[in-house]
Amino acid sequence: NDEMQILIAKIIAGEYNNPGTYSMSTLQVLKSIDGKLLNNFTKILGVSLIRTGIFKDIFSSVKDMEQLDASYTSFLDLQNIGLICSNESSIRSEEDVFDVYIDKLVYFTAKDKANKEIVVPDFYSLTRAGKEIAQHLNPKENSNFIDWLRNKYENRNFNIEVKK
Repeated sequence: NDEMQILIAKIIAGEYNNPGTYSMSTLQVLKSIDGKLLNNFTKILGVSLIRTGIFKDIFSSVKDMEQLDASYTSFLDLQNIGLICSNESSIRSEEDVFDVYIDKLVYFTAKDKANKEIVVPDFYSLTRAGKEIAQHLNPKENSNFIDWLRNKYENRNFNIEVKK
């Protein structure tokens, strides 16, 4: 697979030029990845935020998974090989929370100025290996993701703003 060869070449070159750039777990995970898993990982990155990760609610219904072209089985495969954390996280903040989606900034801003606490919904982060490998991939923007995000969380105490 050409994409796998390019990924491996980038990682080897990075490690050669700057020893210790990649963790041992990344090198171990890399041995478990084939072209199909790499494609699935790139696809799941198309419905995730860079700092936060993959929202748990993507897998809450068949309708959501179909809308986002996401596969729970593929997601589990990526967790099993060590690209995605198996435990979920959330963020609580008294300030606006921002993240990056492909090339856009995504802001979670409080609707109520008196109650500024923002609770970002549960998500799965990428592991260290996942982050190190993801930086070499070019996920495509999922045209439904931003709309899904806004619609899914419209009844929360925050607004979602997206800026280029």
